Order: sequence, then structure tokens, then C-alpha cells
Amino acid sequence: MKKKLMISATSLLAVCVMALQCGCGSDGGSGAAKGGGYKTKEKAAMAIFDAQYKGATAEKLINLVPEEYIEYCADEYHLTKNQVKSKLSEIYTGRTSGRKVSGEKITDTHELTDQYGRLNSFLEERGIDKSEEYYSVNVEFKVDSDDWDEEYLVFEVDGKWYSRLAMSWIDNGLEKS
Repeated sequence: MKKKLMISATSLLAVCVMALQCGCGSDGGSGAAKGGGYKTKEKAAMAIFDAQYKGATAEKLINLVPEEYIEYCADEYHLTKNQVKSKLSEIYTGRTSGRKVSGEKITDTHELTDQYGRLNSFLEERGIDKSEEYYSVNVEFKVDSDDWDEEYLVFEVDGKWYSRLAMSWIDNGLEKS
């Protein structure tokens, strides 16, 4: 029995080492793309949902905005990029309301073609490339035993998906600190 257990533990260790070397699972299953952003609009919407209802952290919010936005905030608030990230870590600690949130699922996704101009003006003012896609993603869920739904606006820049709401939270947090 000990030999089998030792062989199994050794095999498991070898698989873990191989996975780390090839980068498998490097996003922790979150769907986050390397350098921030998400691979799909659905993953970006669920990430902002998690931040809103299951606890916002600086890391979650930073993954939801383009890197250029952090640079813009550093310039706007006369901070370095590291100071921006540090302040966000102080503000967004992952606290939750304590209410039970469950059953979240995406129920509708539709393109917001009539709002591209407004979004792209906003992005351009902040030094971010124009968005190629802008979507509303509706998420239904339960809070305690009540049915709720939220609409999240997500946009794509250079093949990665981000959240407009996360940009607002970062800006509001830095403005108040």
C-alpha cells in the first residue's frame, strides 16, 4: 500500500511540474488572458459579477481593465502604476455583503452597435485603442431566495474582453482616496 501511495504521489508531482512548465492552467481557470482581460465576453461578464457580488479585489478589477487604463489613472492621479495598484489593494479587499448569492447564469447577450461611438470616445480619451465589439451580457441569479438580474457592459480591445463597470469602480475608488 505504501509503495502504491508513493508511486501515485510521485506521478502526481510529475504531472504538476509538467503543467507548470507548459503554462497549463496559468489563468487559474478564470479565463483571464495573460496581461489582463478575458478570452470571452461571457468570462469578462462573470468576472465583474463575481467582483460585485462575491467580493471585489484589486487583482480582479485590474484584470477587468486594459493596462492602458491603469497608466491613465497613474497620470490622472499623479501616481505611479504601482501606487495605483497599491491604493486599489487598500480599497478593494474582497469584502462581501454576507448575503447568499447563487445560481448565476448568463441569460442574454446582445451587441450594442448604437453605442460604439460613445464607448470609443471614452476609451480614446484614456489612451486606449478603439473597441471592436461592445456587448450587454445579462446575468440572472439568486440573492438569498430572491430572483435578481444584472446587465454588464463588456468590450473587446485587441482580442481581450474588459468591463466598463470595473473602470468606473477604479476611478471612483482612486478619486475618493
